Amino acid sequence: MCAAGICRGATSRWTTLGGDVHHSGYNVNETSGPPVALAWQAISDGQLRATDAGSGAFLWTFPGDGVLSYPPVVAGNYVYVASMNVAYAVKPSTQIAGWKGTPGGWLSVAGGNLYVAQPNGTLSAYGAAERRGSGSHRCGATFTI
Repeated sequence: MCAAGICRGATSRWTTLGGDVHHSGYNVNETSGPPVALAWQAISDGQLRATDAGSGAFLWTFPGDGVLSYPPVVAGNYVYVASMNVAYAVKPSTQIAGWKGTPGGWLSVAGGNLYVAQPNGTLSAYGAAERRGSGSHRCGATFTI
């Protein structure tokens, strides 16, 4: 069932790109808060850019390592963004990375884990406890696809 652009229901997982008709990245089955009223994008100058979703007005940027190039993922209270070398968990309320880990790459969050897929076919997984720490540990193993 969909209402106000958000699909809900036991069988409604990611029914459309970005989880809803607004492509907000919010999924009621996976996140714990209301939809973020911000829009996110990794821009060409290598920074995470936050804009007001309603007006499009610029709010702030997070520079990371200056070469952020992978699309951000919103989960829980964080926006995850990455370059080829580093993945970051940015807390929108502080605009600071609460966690960073290596390597970077394509990001996905599922089951409380952050998955980082690199172009060479390596998949790394980080658990929630590790993301509260330094990011120097990977949960489980690194897989080659």
